[in-house]
Amino acid sequence: EEVVSMLGASRISSLCGDREFIGKDWYKWLLTNKIRFYLRLPKSHRIQVGSHLMKPESILGNRQKALLDNIQMAGFRLSITLERVVNQAGEADLLIVLTNSFAYSGTRFYKQRWSIETFFESIKSRGFELEKTHLKKAERFETLLVLVSVAFGLCQLVGLIAHRSGQRLSTKKHGYKEHSFFRHGKNLLGEAWRRGQLALSQWGNFLYERLLRQLLKLQSLTIIVG
Repeated sequence: EEVVSMLGASRISSLCGDREFIGKDWYKWLLTNKIRFYLRLPKSHRIQVGSHLMKPESILGNRQKALLDNIQMAGFRLSITLERVVNQAGEADLLIVLTNSFAYSGTRFYKQRWSIETFFESIKSRGFELEKTHLKKAERFETLLVLVSVAFGLCQLVGLIAHRSGQRLSTKKHGYKEHSFFRHGKNLLGEAWRRGQLALSQWGNFLYERLLRQLLKLQSLTIIVG
């Protein structure tokens, strides 16, 4: 509600949520505010098809993907996408996405949410270990979070540039890369730090020039929203 009051519902393209963000009241609030949503349902969730409540696996059968439009869910007419996927551990998994849009867009839009999961992992246990901070004042923690977010962006940028420039990350059998662009960039910057000031300054100069070019591009825009 705070986000909607600040931004306005019309500026929210869509909302993605994990399995804990489900429930009739939640659906009603999103529908009332005309916010398009893509919410993941747990695999144990029963889906009403006609007059029958069915398990997701039974609906899929031998298929890779199933699209269900205009079905009854918690008193509303919504759509559901079911798709067999492989998670980052290389294990078979089932992705079930509830949406007030069309079923064909369900998993395609929901998968965009996984990038924020990479961010959370990177600033916490798999990266900067933000959870170990002893800061208690909100203002100081907010400042730290901003600095960590900037550091994440720099590591992500370095990893992506390095990957595109020849220092490529290999792709495993399940389709995911060996590790994230963030981890790749963090490792490279760590190596540059250990090699000394010259190596680190080379990356610094490169990132500065890259940022400057982006700022110059922004100056040519007639309208900047946000």
